[in-house]
Amino acid sequence: MRDKIKQIEELFSNFDNLTPESVEKIVSETLKIFTDVMSKLNSSDEKERTEALQLATELRTILESKAKEAMKSIGMDEEELTAFMSNPEHFSPTEWQALGQAKEEMQSFQENLKEKGLIPNNESKDKAKKNKSKIQWVQG
Repeated sequence: MRDKIKQIEELFSNFDNLTPESVEKIVSETLKIFTDVMSKLNSSDEKERTEALQLATELRTILESKAKEAMKSIGMDEEELTAFMSNPEHFSPTEWQALGQAKEEMQSFQENLKEKGLIPNNESKDKAKKNKSKIQWVQG
């Protein structure tokens, strides 16, 4: 398991030399690791599930930290990066397709974790926010 964490850290270690090919490799390797973690989360062996959950938690922390480092290194905040990544004009058709596939796989992984109760499901929070904003608008 430690080798998976080390592998993720190495993949995200050098933001100065990012190329479309290296980003594609990072996404591909990261998804392989998440797929492996997901299969272990579905294991009938409780010890394996516990280790996979610990790994998933560590990976999430590392990825959040590395994402912040990357944004700082390229001089963008989260909103700007999201806008950039949402525009297909910034990517070749192959890169755009790879990003779309990675996004789908990450969303599937996240939904699977939510279904298992391993991460919070924010739907009720989102509904509360919508209702609160409606109430404030009506009152204001």
